[in-house]
Amino acid sequence: MAEPTASSLLTTPASPTSKGPPMLSPSLHPVYAASSLIPTLPGGDFESEGFEGNEKRLEIDLVPISSTKPIDFPRKFWDDILDLVCAKILDHQSTSTMDGYILSESSLFVTANRITLITCGTTVLLNCLEMLLNGLKEKGRQVEYVQYSRKNFSFPWQQPAMHRSIAAEYITLKTNLPEGSPYILGPLDKDHYFMYVMDKINRDSREETDMQLNVVMYGICPDVSKQFYSDVDSTTSELTATIRKNTGLSKLFDSCEVVQDQVWVPCGYSANAMTGVDYFTTHITPEQHCSYASFETNACYDSYTPLVSDVLEIFKPKKCTLVMLVDEESLAGQTCRRGESIGDCAYPGYKMSGRARNDFAPGYFCIKVDLLASA
Repeated sequence: MAEPTASSLLTTPASPTSKGPPMLSPSLHPVYAASSLIPTLPGGDFESEGFEGNEKRLEIDLVPISSTKPIDFPRKFWDDILDLVCAKILDHQSTSTMDGYILSESSLFVTANRITLITCGTTVLLNCLEMLLNGLKEKGRQVEYVQYSRKNFSFPWQQPAMHRSIAAEYITLKTNLPEGSPYILGPLDKDHYFMYVMDKINRDSREETDMQLNVVMYGICPDVSKQFYSDVDSTTSELTATIRKNTGLSKLFDSCEVVQDQVWVPCGYSANAMTGVDYFTTHITPEQHCSYASFETNACYDSYTPLVSDVLEIFKPKKCTLVMLVDEESLAGQTCRRGESIGDCAYPGYKMSGRARNDFAPGYFCIKVDLLASA
C-alpha cells in the first residue's frame, strides 16, 4: 500500500485565503500544529467564527542599567511600532518605574529593562520585532532575553500569514533571533503553548528572581460575561470602575498604584494595573459563542494558588490553561524546590486534564496546567 501524503490526508486543502478550518483526517492531527501549510489546532472548542481572544506575547529583557525610569522612546516610536502590529494606543498611564498602555488589542508595558507587548485578534505582533530590536540597538541597549509565546488559537484560519502556523512564526523569529529555540508545552493535537526563547542571561553572575503567570480561560460564565457589555466606549472612568466592582476584578487590581481600563461598544474589556515594576492585566471577549478571558502578572508569590483561585472564582470558565514561568531563585522557585505546589494543581470545581513542564537553561522552568470544570 502506498504511503499517504499530507495532501491526500486533507479532506479540504488548507488555503491562505480560507475563511474556515481545513477538514482533516484524524491521522493528520498530530502534525497539524507544526505544519508549514496549515495552522494550529483550535483552542476553544468553538463551532463558529468569532473574535480571537488568545494573545500573542513578546517580552524583551535588556542588560540591566542603574536607571529605574522607563525606556524613553518617543510616543511616535510606539505609534509606528503598533502600526506595524495593526493596533493603536488608547490610553497611557505611568508610575515612576513603568509606562502602561491600553491598546485597541490588549496591552504594552515598558520599564527601564523590559518591554512586554501583548496583542490579540488578528494583529501581526512579530511584524514589529525587527524595528523594535533596531530601536533598542540605536539606544545602545543590549538585549539579553527574548520570549515570544502564545496558546494555540481558537480561530487559527483567521490569522495573518505571519502567524498562521508555528512554522511561519518560527521563520520570523529565527531570522531576527538566530540564537533562540522553539518549545511546545502540551500535545500538538490538543491544548498547547508555543514558546520561542532566546536567552543570554549569565545566571552565574547574578541572581534571577523573575516570575510570570498567564491564565487563559474559555467558556466564561454568562452572568459574568454580560457585565462587559456597554452602550459607550469608556476609558478609566466611573463606568469602568463600576465594572471592576461588580465583577470582582477590583479585588485583583484596585490595590495597585495605577489602574487603567477600557470597555468597548458593544462589548469587550481590558485592564492594566501597575505597582513599581509589577503589572497585572486582563483582557475579555464576552460574546457567548467565543467567550474568553485572560489574566497575566509578573508579580512574585510563594505560590500562585490563591491568586488563580480568585481568578477562577471571578470568571468561572468551563476550561482554562495556566502557564507559570519561574526562575529557580524566585519565591515560587524556592517553593517548588521544597516539593510544594506553586499553583500546578486541581482547584475547587476543576480537575486537572493535563500538565507539562519544560526546564530551559539551568535556573528557570515553565509549567503548563490544563483545567476542566468538574460539573
